[in-house]
Amino acid sequence: MRLIIRTFGLILIFIAILVGVLDLIDSYNGGDFILTDVGSFWHSTHPGSLQLLQPAIARHVSPFLWDPIMVTILLWPVTSVLGLPGLIFVLLTHRKARTNKRDLFIR
Repeated sequence: MRLIIRTFGLILIFIAILVGVLDLIDSYNGGDFILTDVGSFWHSTHPGSLQLLQPAIARHVSPFLWDPIMVTILLWPVTSVLGLPGLIFVLLTHRKARTNKRDLFIR
């Protein structure tokens, strides 16, 4: 299970870095620094699921969940939304080195 979560975290970090590099290339070519938001990234990768998400959340869960919460998240940069959970997953699944009792008393 630890390996699956760590791999998922690394995939999220890889996608965040890839989108960040593409944003930097576009910013260099266009002259303006623009970060891709989650909504436009999602629409460019799979527009049908994004268009189905809004009525599904508004009708079946809560309209309040869609308008202030999901709309705000869809306007955040992709690098933050994917990179931060990926980093948390990788750090949570990191094995800590064991310390021997002898290592504590060596001077």
